[in-house]
Formats: sequence, structure tokens, C-alpha cells
Amino acid sequence: MPSRSHKPPRARPKTRTRKTFVLSREAIRFLETEKKTRGKESTSSVVEDIIEECRRRQEPKNSEAAISAYYDSLSDAERQENQLWGQFAETQFPIE
Repeated sequence: MPSRSHKPPRARPKTRTRKTFVLSREAIRFLETEKKTRGKESTSSVVEDIIEECRRRQEPKNSEAAISAYYDSLSDAERQENQLWGQFAETQFPIE
């Protein structure tokens, strides 16, 4: 009976779309260097990593903008109520 390798099932790959880009030689060299540095098998995976890194850096900015937009949208009465709740909360956590 032949020996069978028991490999864990592979995760289903994400749906991908083929897209062709024209890049400068410097950009290609950069991506190839990153591919080696990151130990990736494909340049596409490096590009996806870079995009994900950019998204992660952008998330806090998006959150800050959403929070600012929320507070900017408050009426004067809502601002006053929030201020009163804040003052109340400060009395609940005494500083030692």
C-alpha cells in the first residue's frame, strides 16, 4: 500500500481578478526585492501585502474623520448634554 501524505486541506483562495499594469523598471526592481525579502512566491502577493498595509495605516484616519464628523454634526443641545455626561463621569472616578 503506497504511503500517503496527510496534508491539511488548503484554504480556498480568495477570488482574484487578472489585471495588467505597466510599471517603471524601478518599481519592478522594488517589487522583486520585496518578494525576496518577504519570502513570497509571487509579485502579486507582495502587491496585495502592500495594499493591505496601506489600508491598515488608513483605518485610524478614517475612524478619526468619522468621529470628527459625528461631533461636528451634534446640535448645541446635544453638545451640552455630552458635556454634562462628561462632568458626571469625572465624578465617578476619583483621582488619588
